[in-house]
Amino acid sequence: MFKVREEGGAARLVLLKEDMPLADGNVIRGDGVVLVNSMKKERYPTTLTVGNDDRVYLVYGHVVEGSKGNSSREIFGIEEVRSEKENREEGVWIFVLVVLGLAYFLFWRFQMRRLITNVDKKTS
Repeated sequence: MFKVREEGGAARLVLLKEDMPLADGNVIRGDGVVLVNSMKKERYPTTLTVGNDDRVYLVYGHVVEGSKGNSSREIFGIEEVRSEKENREEGVWIFVLVVLGLAYFLFWRFQMRRLITNVDKKTS
C-alpha cells in the first residue's frame, strides 16, 4: 500500500501489520483514517462505506454463490468495522462504570449501617 501526498504527488510505502490478500475496496473516514477490506474466501466482503459519526460498515456480497449460479439470495451480510483501539476504549468505560457502581454500593452500605446504629441507640 502506498500513501500519496496531495501536494506534489510524492508516494511512500506504508508498512502494514498483516498481509491483505485480495484487497478490494477502501474508504477514508473524516479523521483521515483509511480502511481497506481484504477478501475472505467464505463471504467475500465487497464494499466499505462511512456512515454517521464516521462509523464504517462492510457489506458481504457472497460472490462465490453468484458465480455458481445462485442469484436468488435475498439476504446479505453487513457489519460495523471497529478498530482494536475502539474496542479497548469501550472496555475501559465498562470497567469505570463497574467501579463507580461498586463505590456507590459501598457508600450506600456505610450509610445504612449508620442509620441502623442511630435507630438502635434511639430505641434503647
